[in-house]
Amino acid sequence: MSVIQILLAIVVIVLVIGKRLAGEPLTTKRLVVLPVVLAAIGISGLSKVTHPSPTDVALVALSLVVGLGFGLLRGRSVEVAVRDGYLWYRYRWATIGWWVSAIVARIGLTVVERADHAGHLMSNSLLLGLAVTFLGEAAVVYPRARALGAPFAVDNKRAARSGH
Repeated sequence: MSVIQILLAIVVIVLVIGKRLAGEPLTTKRLVVLPVVLAAIGISGLSKVTHPSPTDVALVALSLVVGLGFGLLRGRSVEVAVRDGYLWYRYRWATIGWWVSAIVARIGLTVVERADHAGHLMSNSLLLGLAVTFLGEAAVVYPRARALGAPFAVDNKRAARSGH
């Protein structure tokens, strides 16, 4: 795992948590774009590992399932509401608790990887794991938001281009 991957993951987590703790308009872009970009980068990182061991593959699969589970749980703890006629969402302290639990689980799996002297497939899956946990969150937030019957907020950049 490169220092750049670790720093990128930390920056993404801190920025997302900070913005979402304060609350922000809910756009489909916020639910989809970040996980897709992180997944692409993460898959690229995985492709650099040649000849992974069965332990490597099992740990990555387990980490993705665990990450998805924490994302689903986190999505249940997110406040979703209507403000000014548009969807809006905000992390609550319980959401932060799920983030901390996910990070501890990830560290635990990395410790297992190191203790087993496995390769670095698990380490290189950090950004893919982050993508999966965001997708899990989105999978719960999206239907909850749609059930409120309000439209998603308009992306500010898109609105500026279209003159709205």
